[in-house]
Order: sequence, then structure tokens, then C-alpha cells
Amino acid sequence: LSMPLLMRWPGRIEPGTRIDALVQNIDYAPTFLDMAEMRVPQEVDGRSLLPLFKGPKPDDWRDSVYYHYYDDGSYNLPRFEGVRGERFKLISYYYPKQEWELFDLEKDPGEMTSQHANPEYVEVRARLEAKLSELRKQYDVPPLNLKKRR
Repeated sequence: LSMPLLMRWPGRIEPGTRIDALVQNIDYAPTFLDMAEMRVPQEVDGRSLLPLFKGPKPDDWRDSVYYHYYDDGSYNLPRFEGVRGERFKLISYYYPKQEWELFDLEKDPGEMTSQHANPEYVEVRARLEAKLSELRKQYDVPPLNLKKRR
């Protein structure tokens, strides 16, 4: 899970700036509202990226991101959701059948070998499963759709 984001804002973003914070598409609207000096409605998910342009990542910046793919079969993918942090990524393929993957992105950046069944990662797996549950609640994710779509 990674997506390049290139931005240019003369006088505000120093050319060549590289930000290694976890950001998401849901941060765009709060960023644009903040740029326009408008209030970000409380019901809007995400955070303004402006603090990241000004210096080091704030101490209270997110340590993980939630993602979800709802479609059936497009791009030859099943439905899945997951959580990604700086080092680890947990994926729950929940339809058409439940399967899990856990990747150590430091040791396996190409995500070639799942560690989900590896006993050495049992604590990491438990921590990420709890984080996945927490983020589902935070973003008010509806119950998983386990029915076949037409």
C-alpha cells in the first residue's frame, strides 16, 4: 500500500521536501480547507497536511492507516481490508473466503512472504488486529458485506 503524492506550493513547500509520514486520500479535503483558512467540519475524516510542510511530523500524527477494497473481482482481487503502519501490514481477505496476510515491510519490502502463521509474529499480529478493529470503529465502517454481489 503506497501511493506517490507530489505537491508544489511556492513559498510554502520547500523544493525537494520529502515527508515520510503516513498520509491518506482523506487528508486532502482538510488540507485544502486549511489552505483556504476555512474550518474543517468535525465529521470530515483525515487531517490537514500543512503541519507536515512546516517541519517534523507532529508527535500526535497517525501511526497507521486503514484501507478497504469493497469491489468484487475487479482487478482480479477479492474484498479485503487492512491496516498498515511504518513497519507492518495486516490484510484480511474476507470474501469470498477468510484469509489473512501479515508482512514485515522492513524485512520483506516486496511482500513476498506472509508472516501471519509465524509464531514469532503472534504479538505483532494481535496488536495489528486490535488496531484494525479500532480504526474500523474510528471510521464508522459498516459490517462487512459477506454476500455475493450481482
